[in-house]
Amino acid sequence: MAADRLTPDQPIDETASRFVTFRFAAVIGWRDFRALYRWYTYAGGWLIRVVAQAAFLASVGLLVGSESVAHRIAIGAACASAATGALLAIPMATMERALGTAGLLVVSPAGLVPSMLGRAVDRLVDGGLMSTTALVAVFAYLPEVRLLRPSSLLLPVFAVAMAYSTTCLAMTLAGAALLWPDTRNLISGSLTVPLTLLSGAVLPHDLTGRWAVVSHFVPLGNGVRGCRQLALGHVSEALLPLLGEVLVGSGWLVAAIGSLRVAQSWATRRAGLI
Repeated sequence: MAADRLTPDQPIDETASRFVTFRFAAVIGWRDFRALYRWYTYAGGWLIRVVAQAAFLASVGLLVGSESVAHRIAIGAACASAATGALLAIPMATMERALGTAGLLVVSPAGLVPSMLGRAVDRLVDGGLMSTTALVAVFAYLPEVRLLRPSSLLLPVFAVAMAYSTTCLAMTLAGAALLWPDTRNLISGSLTVPLTLLSGAVLPHDLTGRWAVVSHFVPLGNGVRGCRQLALGHVSEALLPLLGEVLVGSGWLVAAIGSLRVAQSWATRRAGLI
């Protein structure tokens, strides 16, 4: 057993160190989430809010006298609710500065990236739960959609995929919020409307032209298309958008790692977080 212990001259496994840091940061983020909410405040407040928001946006279609538009917007709004919790990763990333621990993370062997990404895992869970709840409520309400069928089991998968891509986008911009913490709420708040519009979530018709191309590369866009295919019962047509949403999220994850590394390099040179 003594031979397995690290000696002062033995190098540290950087990959293992980053993984342990990520896991520990995820546990801390989950504990912060549990400290912020109780099950009754989360279910009775947060989840009801996103369902009411989807119902409110769907009422726009009813105002123009089109049930198909109302159903389309209701599904899109339920998908977009994944961004409500995920985008909170931007202001929550700046908590490390408020607590005075950001500088320690910068100079730590694992660096800033695994700790920041680990703390954002609870945002992925939050966004997934919110979107799943809203989608189930919308699918149960729409008269032409049957909720109790095997394809409905894909709804949580789509919700998590959309929360994943949106959280990765949020962490890409969290690097800027770490350096300039006064902009944290401005960045997160100004993303909601462009994201829902560019993804086509709350538009009465499909995006066309260059905007249709853009919607394939922003979070929510592929997920919204896939959930609408599920509502029509087209399971096979929904799988490709699901894969696209995961790929978009992975692309933003790479961008998030790069952004956080730039923030760490900037902070190291100019002592911005120390």
